Amino acid sequence: MRILVVEDDPAHVLAITRAFKAPDSWVDIAVAGSLRDYRLRVAEQVPQIVLMDLNLPDGRAVDLLSHAGEERPFPVLILTAQADEKIAVAAMKAGALDYIVKSPGAFAELPRTVGRALREWNLCVREKQAQAEVLRASQLASIGELAAGVAHEINNPVNGVINYAQMLVNRLGGDEVNRQLAEGILREGDRIAAIVGSLLAFARPQAEAKRPVDLGELLKDCLLLVGAQLRKEGIVFGIEVAVDVPAIAARKQHLQQVFLNLISNARYALNEKYPGKNPDKVLEIRVDMIETSKGFVRISFHDHGVGVPRHLRDKVFNPFFTTKPADRGTGLGLSISYGIIKDHGGRLLLDSEEGSFTTLSIELPLRDAEAIRE
Repeated sequence: MRILVVEDDPAHVLAITRAFKAPDSWVDIAVAGSLRDYRLRVAEQVPQIVLMDLNLPDGRAVDLLSHAGEERPFPVLILTAQADEKIAVAAMKAGALDYIVKSPGAFAELPRTVGRALREWNLCVREKQAQAEVLRASQLASIGELAAGVAHEINNPVNGVINYAQMLVNRLGGDEVNRQLAEGILREGDRIAAIVGSLLAFARPQAEAKRPVDLGELLKDCLLLVGAQLRKEGIVFGIEVAVDVPAIAARKQHLQQVFLNLISNARYALNEKYPGKNPDKVLEIRVDMIETSKGFVRISFHDHGVGVPRHLRDKVFNPFFTTKPADRGTGLGLSISYGIIKDHGGRLLLDSEEGSFTTLSIELPLRDAEAIRE
């Protein structure tokens, strides 16, 4: 357990560290004596929980929490010598999980207090994730209904525009200026048709039956399709498949669509960060069993590209949201991928740090594979 103690009183630091020195405990305690040191420590290594003194040499903990620009990935417990209800309310409103009045008894109880705080924090995180899943599913359902009702109506006039544009291109062979204009209409028409096709794929019921799929072989097939382009752009890539991963029950073509989309996103991120060759221009794909559950397999796509800013991470699976230029993406790729993985009973998860890396992980169940084989 990584605990960061933000305290400038050596006696209190000693009391806190002594409380966690039980023979059977495993606790890594780091100490920061100021808010500045706290920021440096968190930047070096994110703790699991922070015990922070209310008043520090360079400011108050409540002010720090109130002005935090983004949500913290760990709980903060405020420590103070003042048993003041107003201060406690202010600390909780600012974002502290709990408020502890310093005393020998409170220090002695810290292991149990921290344990309860972490359980409460993890429960809140799971609830937020569940709410986000419900909201995202609702958004996907809404866009699916919209697509089903509108896409067919759009298809006919778009196909007409494309056909007329192609006729103009054929007739204007010697008229370079007008032919280029007609080719521009044709390109944009094709682009609209591709977006409509994505919407239809998004809304269309999944009819293909699930069959046993070897994930390693499927990934190799995907890289056969895009490997030449990756190598041309200087991207180093590889697949590592754990020996204990069995075949899973899946719709092969749909899963291939997801894999190719995630590879495409990684390719874009790497090319944005490294326009030329670079030893860090790497895409790592790994398949292994999830340690906490032998009923799920994880496929992770890890790149060292531009990453995703923290304030955008909750939006990346939303329909039509994209960080790419307007002519490079529609914002449907991850939404469709999310829907496909959800349809397989799995999860699509994002972990990223801006300017450093992105990992997109697919977690899929194994429960149907044996029944399908039989």
